[in-house]
Amino acid sequence: MRLRFLAIAILMAGCAPKGPSPQLIAEVAKADALVRQGCYTCLKEALAIFDKHAAAKVPIPGAREGQFEAALLIAIREKELGIPGDESMARALRLLPAAQDKPAPVSRRAVYDAAQLIIGDTTGLEAKPVSASVIRRSLASTN
Repeated sequence: MRLRFLAIAILMAGCAPKGPSPQLIAEVAKADALVRQGCYTCLKEALAIFDKHAAAKVPIPGAREGQFEAALLIAIREKELGIPGDESMARALRLLPAAQDKPAPVSRRAVYDAAQLIIGDTTGLEAKPVSASVIRRSLASTN
């Protein structure tokens, strides 16, 4: 009887759900690294990775949070570059409830609200640098 119970327990342990594969963990780590780099294309690539893992039957831990953070950072980066970021902000807002499954030290809603306050670049162009010689000429002409 005990032997039969032990055999059933061993068989059931083999059927138990496994954790994420090392490949999936490596992909999420790559996405995290891309988010830390912060360039626009890096953020887009990271979001695609997080989207893939958040849509899985059993999402990898941190995928939904990473998805929200990448989407919000894309919206902020678009504001910085002067690209209309309304669609990205709307996407980050849609991802907000899924990202709040776990408690966080700072409310993700507060982070989203703060990101909305960023004005960003309204011209899309850098300011033109003024050389020292131009400044000297303008000062000389006023004297």
